[in-house]
Amino acid sequence: MSIVAWAFVMVLFMVVIVFLKDVPIQYAMMVGPFIISLLMGNTIDQTLQFFLDQFNATMKSAGLMIIFAMIYFGLLTETGFFNKIGSTVFRLTKGKMSVWTVMIMTVILTAIGMLTATIGTTYLVVFPLMTVFYNRMNFDKKAALIIVTCTCSAMCFLPWGIGMAFTASYANVEIMDLCARTIPISFAFLPVIFLEVLYFGWEHKKNGGLMKVELSQEEMEGLLSKDSEEGKKDYFAVNLLVFVMCISTLVSGVPSYLVFMFGAMITLMLNFSDPKVSGPIVGRISGQAMGIIITLIGVSMYVGIFSGAGMVTALGEFLVALCPQFMLRYFHLLLLSVCVIVIRFIPFQFYNSCMPLLVSIGQSAGVPAEMVAAAYVNNLSFGTGSSPINPSTYIGTSLLDIDMIEYSNKAVPIQTVANILVILICLVLGFM
Repeated sequence: MSIVAWAFVMVLFMVVIVFLKDVPIQYAMMVGPFIISLLMGNTIDQTLQFFLDQFNATMKSAGLMIIFAMIYFGLLTETGFFNKIGSTVFRLTKGKMSVWTVMIMTVILTAIGMLTATIGTTYLVVFPLMTVFYNRMNFDKKAALIIVTCTCSAMCFLPWGIGMAFTASYANVEIMDLCARTIPISFAFLPVIFLEVLYFGWEHKKNGGLMKVELSQEEMEGLLSKDSEEGKKDYFAVNLLVFVMCISTLVSGVPSYLVFMFGAMITLMLNFSDPKVSGPIVGRISGQAMGIIITLIGVSMYVGIFSGAGMVTALGEFLVALCPQFMLRYFHLLLLSVCVIVIRFIPFQFYNSCMPLLVSIGQSAGVPAEMVAAAYVNNLSFGTGSSPINPSTYIGTSLLDIDMIEYSNKAVPIQTVANILVILICLVLGFM
């Protein structure tokens, strides 16, 4: 078989395991590509070298950072840091809000929560504070989740995000280079968020919902009572100082994993000095970090063999010969434009598996690998945040007590339009 044929076998393998829910995709990526490489005629030593070269590059560019960042932000979340910030912003309203203020507050709290680069945590920051307003105003909570999803997508430029790390690994690019390409795209989300707020405000008014509401003093105290929990706010000022120093240091050239490693150490020693308290917390967060390491091993095996065995180059040349020249420049964007609809039915890992191929096609048309990959970092979240087969969506719908399928049916068409608008804005401005 030719290398191109083996490349199609690799892609087909990834598509198949994405649909086999009983097979852990991380372990399948370790075993499947290894066997395919041997069947191609590569030796065990050659195959292992493909993997090790890619794994070393992945850990250097993204792996170590994402592990220590996950530990640091996990610890920071446990201190109640983000709830405290959200509650402080919330206090400024004094419980008096119009429907426009409710949506703007939803956006602001989402941006604060997404500093953790974890969508599930963001839901836990936003919805406990805002649900009372949604209920009192009879505001469509499906609309609220759509706004949150759009805002989360805009915040995916953070280099410590899991999506950023995985995209950099699949595309085989440096994570900070990818981050630099993604930041301008994030700004293109601002007018789209504004349009969603306008649309849902108009829809709310048309449906006869309350346009203003005021909470009683008792309701305000009930929402903000978590600030008085023992140990949650004693070191808030110091935690804030450490947080600002960590974010500031990221742009100074210090290796990012060192920044988060020291940030995690200081946060742990300051807030959880009692081993009886810190033990369960560290164990829980470390388990999540181990899951990331296992996934990065699987991704490195897949991408390392795909690239090292010459399949990326061969498949790219094959497709370049088939595609009209004018389509090559925009091939990755055409596939991206339908991602919300595709991810409604197909797991988002399908797009990850195509990333080496998309990068190869883009480079043949003169598009840098970072530009191809950057297009997917933010916009795929439109799809994952609207899909009933994505686990994090269940957190949001459960907190809001809304039906998953009804939410998805409303979100998919709206977020498809939003996704295409972001792509068009970025094309006009030269970001994609």
